[in-house]
Amino acid sequence: MFLISDRMKDAFEENNLTGWKCFPIRLLNKKGEVIEGYRGLTITGRCGPIDNWKSEVVYKRLIPNGPIGKYYLGLHVGLDEWDESDFFLPKGSYGTIVTSTAAEVIRSSKLTNIQLTNLAEIETPVLEK
Repeated sequence: MFLISDRMKDAFEENNLTGWKCFPIRLLNKKGEVIEGYRGLTITGRCGPIDNWKSEVVYKRLIPNGPIGKYYLGLHVGLDEWDESDFFLPKGSYGTIVTSTAAEVIRSSKLTNIQLTNLAEIETPVLEK
């Protein structure tokens, strides 16, 4: 679950971004007072599963003298099942993916507390049996 500001919601709506919905929440501070200006966010867009077989395998050492780890470089998702939403989740995953259009809206609106990473730069540990 995500919490977004009304300013973020307005930026998404003004730019006709798809694949998301908001719902009302009751947010309280430590004193039990209501904090206004926030909503819950759910991602409704979907695509096919992540396909690690399409990723390059790289080897790296995270700490000096530590073991060399094996990683998938790049994240490839099932675009053949993508509903073409601006915000979407791969089948079987909880990581939200956004289109370049949505990323540009986030950047140009100077929205904060959100991290954008290019899918080509994502490294996922290879879990071997």
